[in-house]
Amino acid sequence: MRTSKLIAIFLAVFALTAMAAPPAKTTTQSKTTTTAKTTTPAKTTTQATTQEAKKPASIDNWISGEVGLFAIGARYERMLSSEFSIGVEAYWHSLIFIWNDGGIIASGRYYVSPIFFGELGIGYNYHTGIGEYEYKSANLFGYGGGTYKTTDWISTSGFVISPGLGWKVDAGDPGEFFVQPGIKLPITIGTQRPVAFDIIGLNTYEEKVGVSIGLVIYCGLGYAF
Repeated sequence: MRTSKLIAIFLAVFALTAMAAPPAKTTTQSKTTTTAKTTTPAKTTTQATTQEAKKPASIDNWISGEVGLFAIGARYERMLSSEFSIGVEAYWHSLIFIWNDGGIIASGRYYVSPIFFGELGIGYNYHTGIGEYEYKSANLFGYGGGTYKTTDWISTSGFVISPGLGWKVDAGDPGEFFVQPGIKLPITIGTQRPVAFDIIGLNTYEEKVGVSIGLVIYCGLGYAF
């Protein structure tokens, strides 16, 4: 009788132990899940590395030709950072054939945003426009002489300070083709004389030092790399 009771107790303990043990299939699934979780970050890291490799290098060189109303020019700009650049340009801009500005200047730019910039240039400029000029009349046999002022077409040539504003539109992917409209006010300080004297090449004592302000409106078309 005692033996049968012991056997019954043993079988009951075995049954409870078998029911409490987790199935083998569950363990396999757990391992699979763990493996998948471990592999996913590796894929993400690989994709991130590929995207970093595809990022373009910085665009530092901007070369453009400038066009406008009876105007032509060429400019080179070198980016020093995302906000500052230096450059040089040569230009000739005409407005109704009376107001003209032509010269060569070096300039610096500050970008208040990736598109808008302010600039300041210095160099040489030749400006023509309508202004007041003082002539000296001849003294004949002790009569006449003196000076008088009149409005005339005069030129000013010499040192220039050229402030300006503009926009740089780099459409599409960074670099390559871009459009750059702008405006500047060349302030020329130098020798003034009637334009007629410049045309015929006449050198007279009537030259004087003066200041003139021009207006240049342009649109640059170029390539960046």
